[in-house]
Amino acid sequence: MLFRSVAQKPLFALRLAKEAVNAAQDNQGRVTAMQTSFAYHQLCHSHNQQVHGLPIDPGFLQQSGLA
Repeated sequence: MLFRSVAQKPLFALRLAKEAVNAAQDNQGRVTAMQTSFAYHQLCHSHNQQVHGLPIDPGFLQQSGLA
């Protein structure tokens, strides 16, 4: 199993591999994409608060059985 082979690797090597992957993702725009996604997420909450008086659309709550 993959998790067992990963668990047997030296911890320092795993940390460096993770840093390398993160650096590659950063160079591909990961940080900007995450910031934009979070900004849209917050904008949606603001919109729902203005329109419905709640940060979540009550229609979604009803459809999902949470209300």
